[in-house]
Parts: sequence; C-alpha cells; structure tokens
Amino acid sequence: MKLLIATPTYDGGVRHAEALVALERGGPRPKTAGALRPRTSLLCYARNLALAQAANEDCTHLLYLDADVEPLGEDWFMVLYDEMQRSGAQILGGVVALKDGSGETSIAVDHGDIYNPVRYTLQDLQGRRTWSEPTLRVSTGCMLLDLSGEWWQGLAFSTSDLLGTTPDGQRVAITAPEDYIFCAAAERLHRITIAATTAIQLVHWDGGTAYPNWVD
Repeated sequence: MKLLIATPTYDGGVRHAEALVALERGGPRPKTAGALRPRTSLLCYARNLALAQAANEDCTHLLYLDADVEPLGEDWFMVLYDEMQRSGAQILGGVVALKDGSGETSIAVDHGDIYNPVRYTLQDLQGRRTWSEPTLRVSTGCMLLDLSGEWWQGLAFSTSDLLGTTPDGQRVAITAPEDYIFCAAAERLHRITIAATTAIQLVHWDGGTAYPNWVD
C-alpha cells in the first residue's frame, strides 16, 4: 500500500498532527507518499490536486482528512484500512459529527434529490460498525479511496449550486457538496461499493469545542 494523506487548509494548521505522528510510529504502517496540504480557498480544486498527485505518484490509496477532524487511537489508520478491506469498498467514509450540536453526521442517503439527502444521526448509528447500502453518501472529512483499480479515472470533485425559492417567496441558496456528488458519480458510472464506518473515533473541532462521533 502506498498512501497519500490530503488535508486542504487555508492557514496550514491542522488538528490531527498527533494522529499523523501515531501513524508514522505505529506498526504495521503503510508506505506514505507524504501529507499534502493545499493552501487554497478553492476546496474542490484542493481535492482534485490531491487526486492528481496520488495518481502521478502511483498511490494505491488516498485519504482525505480535513484539518478540523482528529482521529483518536494509535492504530486509527490500520483500523480504517482493515474495515475497507473487509467491506470490499472502494470509498470508505468515517462518521464525522456536524459542528452544530444537532447530532447529525456527515453520512447520508440520497433518495433521488442530491440537494436534500437524509443524514444519519449519531443515535441512528448506535450499534453499527461498517456498512454499505444503495446511494450512501460519505464526506471528505474522513474519506479513504482505494485507487488500485480504474474506477476513479475520469472523476473529479465539483459542487452543484442553485438559487431556490421557499413557499413564501424567499430566495435561498442550495448546494450539493463535492463529496456527495463524487460518490454519486462513482456509484452511477462504475457500480462501486461505498461504505461508512464508526470503527474509528473522530473528533470534529470548532475552535475549542469538540464534536465527537460517538454518544457517551
């Protein structure tokens, strides 16, 4: 396995420095192509830079790990990798709690409207470990891609944005995020397996406030 870890960050700061140290000193560990930190406000461009670099360096795996997401545990990556192997997924997403206290997560199911997917809550996921289901959508907050096949070629990250109107006539901005669109395109074009996992603990940081992906 040859791994590239990609973390878009505008100011160069990350919350998972200790997790990267744990990855390097733990064992067994993957051969790493390094940690890419694109410093740009163009998020889709940063995601695509990482995908291009992973391809150019013949990486077998690409991990997107957002700067405000912190994995816990010495063996967090190998647990994630083992779950990918066990599930047979080409895309595996770690469950990340949203930073609004709602209990909703980064994992959703698309019931035919990419602009309004139904998100899982932390309570919904109690008792689940790793699973796959049709139209599952996972986020780049923590997303592992298996690039050993050719399914990803021709794909790129992009958003889709609209201005809509509420029933009372108010204009609203609507977006479909780049990670959900990427999952949808990969599933539609290549019939791959997309899975999500609660097997690793992830903390989503908002300044000094922590939003863990588990319920005490």
